[in-house]
Amino acid sequence: MPVMFSYELAQRAEPTIPVVLQNGAKAITIELLLDSGAFTSLMSYEVGVLLGLKRRTLKEAEVDLIGFNNVLSKGVFRTVRVTVKGYKTVTLKAVWLYREQDRFIQPLLGRDFFQYFDIRFLKRGKIVIS
Repeated sequence: MPVMFSYELAQRAEPTIPVVLQNGAKAITIELLLDSGAFTSLMSYEVGVLLGLKRRTLKEAEVDLIGFNNVLSKGVFRTVRVTVKGYKTVTLKAVWLYREQDRFIQPLLGRDFFQYFDIRFLKRGKIVIS
């Protein structure tokens, strides 16, 4: 059964949905941006800390990401469970931006999230997920 979410077009032009992110026993409820143009889902430094994420080793493979302002961020892949409130849970391999200087980067759900759902953006600030 589809789930519908609303977002305020006047205040925020970006569509967000409420989700629960989980890593082991730690979970947080957060509004995440839906970004069909993003290659992968992204968690900011702050979100990763709340979920108890840590760097495993310094030799761990890093991902370099360049944002809108050509600012370089570095991340590592982490597996997290994402629950769309009132619907279903999926497991994603998202990039965690582990450096504290990346704490203000907008966490988002990218194309890896979209592969599990049919998502429609409707007029007047509505999102339908099925």
